[in-house]
Amino acid sequence: MWVVFRKELRRSISEKMSGVESDAIDIPKLPLPSNSFFVSTATSKGSSRRSPCHRRHVFTKVDALRALERERLAQQRLRTERQARRKEAEEAIRLRRQAVEEANRFNKFCYELLASLLLLVCYGFFIGGRVADFSPMHPLNEMLR
Repeated sequence: MWVVFRKELRRSISEKMSGVESDAIDIPKLPLPSNSFFVSTATSKGSSRRSPCHRRHVFTKVDALRALERERLAQQRLRTERQARRKEAEEAIRLRRQAVEEANRFNKFCYELLASLLLLVCYGFFIGGRVADFSPMHPLNEMLR
């Protein structure tokens, strides 16, 4: 059914186009496409990229050597980039470990400091009766009397 409709449409368009004469400029008529999905309005150029080349390049030994050299340089560049990324990752890991170690040392120092202060205060209140036995003028000793 669609095929018949397209044929009739094409026939009616061609009849109408044959009645219309082109203007002063000599414009070549484009044939109607057989496929209705794609309509090309471009005129054909002298040479197209899809047309086969008239002069073909023969792949020579020099071309092979150049290709091998390009491949070698590309492999070397990839290798150096990979090494640089590996060094950056190792440096980031080292810095992260160093920061963790410093934080652990700081936490340990704070814990030991607080533990020793707590021990000193507990010793002063529960065992000795006074916090600072070495100084009789200490304000805590005055409060505890």
